[in-house]
Amino acid sequence: MFSPRRWRRAALLGGLASALYAAALLAWSLRPSSEIALSTPLWLTIGGALAGAVGAVGVPIALRVRYRVRSPVALMAGVLLFWHVLIEYPPIGSGQGDTPGFTFVFLFAPLYVAGYLLLAAVERWLRGRTGLELALA
Repeated sequence: MFSPRRWRRAALLGGLASALYAAALLAWSLRPSSEIALSTPLWLTIGGALAGAVGAVGVPIALRVRYRVRSPVALMAGVLLFWHVLIEYPPIGSGQGDTPGFTFVFLFAPLYVAGYLLLAAVERWLRGRTGLELALA
């Protein structure tokens, strides 16, 4: 059974982390030396950044707080490390691309959410709890 009381702290911390991540990326994008141009209205840009940040950052943090599972946070760290560091700098990336790495963090957020939920269910199942309990609790 879904209990909003049990999710309050997890949702608050996940939402706060998402807002901080989105604000940091938008601030970095709006700096004068950035070559990033926003082609949508500011409210739509902020809304899209928040939605992407919830999927990429908020969900694994909420799962960690609510269910104490570590694997979604490890995947999140790997995703952020890949898109923000490895792709930007040689030898893997060139730093000369026409799209910043965080764009792909936001674009693939639905896939990351599916991965986070799958990893959390498998981790709970391996720890002796049922994976279905994750979705129903």
